[in-house]
Amino acid sequence: MSKINPLYFVFFFFLLLVLSIYLKTTRETLLNEKKDEYRQVQSLVQSYNKVNSKWDNEAFVNVAINQISKKPEFKNTKIQRVSSNNSITLSLSSKDSSKLNSFLNEVLNKEFVINEFNLQDNLVEFKIGITK
Repeated sequence: MSKINPLYFVFFFFLLLVLSIYLKTTRETLLNEKKDEYRQVQSLVQSYNKVNSKWDNEAFVNVAINQISKKPEFKNTKIQRVSSNNSITLSLSSKDSSKLNSFLNEVLNKEFVINEFNLQDNLVEFKIGITK
């Protein structure tokens, strides 16, 4: 039988050590990248939840609708408001296109979750989503 040179064993274990260190460092960098991505997603989720809880909050929606209703340009017109379980339907019917345009701009400039929108010649109607 021939003998195996001990340097081969040393070289093999050295190569194994280098390979394991390389794999460990690449896995650590990959793990750190995934942790950073997770933190970014968490911050996005938190900001989304803040915005979502504000925009479809029933109290916020009611206050904003009352502010729109009390504007001077809508004093002589009647804004119809119908509440249901998960939405509030707002509509304004008028022959004056400037009032319809103003109403449209007011509602669209507020922070609402608009589920449906209907625009006709003499009618503007919005279905605003809420949570109770």
